[in-house]
Amino acid sequence: MDKDEMKAAPEEGWRRIWVFAFFVIVAVFLTWPLLADLYRSLYGNVGDPVNVAWSLRWFRETALSGQAGAFHYPHAGYPQGINGYLPLPILYMPLALLTYLPRGEVITYNLIILVSVALNGFVMFLLGEKVFKNRYVALITGLAYMFCPYALTRARYHVSLVEIFVFPLILYALLKLKEDFSTRNKWIAFVSLLLVLSVHPYYSFMVVFMLALLLVYFVARSARRGRLKEHLHYIRSCLLLAAVALVITAALTYVQLLASNDSLAAFSRREGDLYTYAAHAWNYLVPSTHSSFFGDAARQLLAGRQLGMNIEEYVLFLGFMNMGLALIASALWVLRRFSRAAGEFTRDVREHADWVVPFSALLGITAFLFSLQPTMEFRGVTLYFPTWFFYKVIPFIRVYSRFGVLVFFAVTLISGACLSFLARAVKARGRPIGSVVMALVAVLMLSEFVEFGGKPMQDLYEPEAMYGDVRDLPEGTVIVEYPFVASDESFNSLFLWNQFHHRRSMLNGYPLGSEGEVMRLGVMDLLGEETPSLLAYMGADYVKVNRDMYLSGSEYSYGGGEIDLEALPPGYEVVGEDADSALLAIAAERPETVVRYDVKCSLAHLPDGSPGLWLQFGQEWEIKIDAARDMVVDVDFDICSVGGERDFRLIDASGEGRSATIGACAVTISLRGVALREGMNFFHLSTSAEQVAYNEVYGGHDNKKVSFVMSFWEVREASGGPLSSLLPRPSSHGRPTGPRPARSRQLKWSGSCSPGRSERCA
Repeated sequence: MDKDEMKAAPEEGWRRIWVFAFFVIVAVFLTWPLLADLYRSLYGNVGDPVNVAWSLRWFRETALSGQAGAFHYPHAGYPQGINGYLPLPILYMPLALLTYLPRGEVITYNLIILVSVALNGFVMFLLGEKVFKNRYVALITGLAYMFCPYALTRARYHVSLVEIFVFPLILYALLKLKEDFSTRNKWIAFVSLLLVLSVHPYYSFMVVFMLALLLVYFVARSARRGRLKEHLHYIRSCLLLAAVALVITAALTYVQLLASNDSLAAFSRREGDLYTYAAHAWNYLVPSTHSSFFGDAARQLLAGRQLGMNIEEYVLFLGFMNMGLALIASALWVLRRFSRAAGEFTRDVREHADWVVPFSALLGITAFLFSLQPTMEFRGVTLYFPTWFFYKVIPFIRVYSRFGVLVFFAVTLISGACLSFLARAVKARGRPIGSVVMALVAVLMLSEFVEFGGKPMQDLYEPEAMYGDVRDLPEGTVIVEYPFVASDESFNSLFLWNQFHHRRSMLNGYPLGSEGEVMRLGVMDLLGEETPSLLAYMGADYVKVNRDMYLSGSEYSYGGGEIDLEALPPGYEVVGEDADSALLAIAAERPETVVRYDVKCSLAHLPDGSPGLWLQFGQEWEIKIDAARDMVVDVDFDICSVGGERDFRLIDASGEGRSATIGACAVTISLRGVALREGMNFFHLSTSAEQVAYNEVYGGHDNKKVSFVMSFWEVREASGGPLSSLLPRPSSHGRPTGPRPARSRQLKWSGSCSPGRSERCA
């Protein structure tokens, strides 16, 4: 570094500080209620914001206080508690120290949002400045990227996906390294890689994808120009840095998953979710429903076209002005070889960064294809898209559905190139005219994204009066909050948060795929006749009923509607009641028998509203009956096969096996005189037939593998008599013989095929 560069360095540093301060001011504008409520309220909706703040508070109260382990909170998910992830991704761990301030978890969450939104614009500005060598162009490009509707939506719903600065950051670091292959820049590139790989697993995957695409492009271009040998050292160094960063990230992720007793299943989804959450081409043309200019039109267009649980999940809007500028830039880039005027417009970009338009176009098109659903039907022909193939290797579903942010990044880079062309075109006409033109273009771009009006807030520090009554209950009391939603629904986050007020153990919080979650399916109806006794069996002493949550409905477990507490079955006693909530004592004994279903069961609803279960994800299932004493029982349940006949084998608690052939017509299986011992009694169900994808039989997009649909078991004490069964026993040839089932009828049902969706099954 010469003397002039050393002299200019402090000035450049101060200039960038002022630029970052400008982006912070814009971030405050975009999230305007946040700053005023920095200490009191969370920015966003119920769900992820509350859950993250709960995790931070949990971290504060467990890590140093000795009240519980840093990875285990003992109250929720009684009796075993819940095992959670680290409170925040590795990137945020230093910020967790702020949680030790009064209401520090709220401050931490809001600072993450504020700083992340500002960084999105600032880092894109740095990349634009380096690529286009024009501060005004870089500033407008940074603002457009900062106003990305996807990131603003994630700020309200999913804090760890706000940080879209990771994509321009890694390109900026690699460009610095290529310009100056110094040790300092190697460390900058390495630390940048570690940072972007640690923000979120989805973004880790996308960064690796982008870098792989960049490698292919760079190698091909260098080979075409005869400079591959010249660049080999740079390529090898970058690959080594990326490999080391990946190994470190993988090791840290493994430790995190190991500490939380989880696995990669935490990041994966069913193949059917590829269709549910995938982008469609028109998603890129639909503005946010919060847009001040297009919001009403977007709400009307989206109505009935997407799932109701979170309409903003699908906001991938690229901006009409942004797309228009990108198209103009692409056209001029192609015409530069044939038109002198086009060559003149594109001269600056060709001299400084001739890769930016073709690589961004390649990235945008590829990311667009990855964001689409795996298959589409066109005139009777099935078209297969990249996710159909890649899911077989890497089943991180929402990585693919969120590739839209890479499309936005690519389009914004190309539109920045167009702004550079425009800046060169108006430069000859004088600074005032050029400034006005550039400012007008910037206003038109940003007006499509800007959101006015109040942002939803959550006041968490004013607990309901009813929680005071809960807090006064005896130590060791277990409560359950209704509606009894699944652990990935937003109400559950609020229940966990409120637990810090009342300090009592809860049934709420069972992890998905656990035995407790399957038990939850049988007690979702608070007014069910068997619910009080089953809750008593599960360990609950009191029920907190949230009437307002019943009215609004949850993401997928409960539809909106009132709860009639006048219809309470025997087994409850009303302890307290107000306009919005009620506290019920459970005055019931556990049942004589409780059926505990396999964790590979999920809910299916019969037409009359009675629940049933899918038998899925395998060819063997274990069902247990927990008996309060030695007894002899009769068991009845209906079962039918999905997608053709299947052999069905059942081994009862005494070890006796029976076989049958089950078809599409549901048959009632009756087991008579089954001897149970006190405690757990095991029943094994199995088939040798292959599973079938749900959508192959019933349509829709859910690809989960299923074999049977089964009603809940009816177990009652036998009136006596020998052990017998209506299940035909296998003959010596292995074929079923014996009496036909007593009754056979065709069932129709609708299955809850995935969160937020209910599809009609034929």
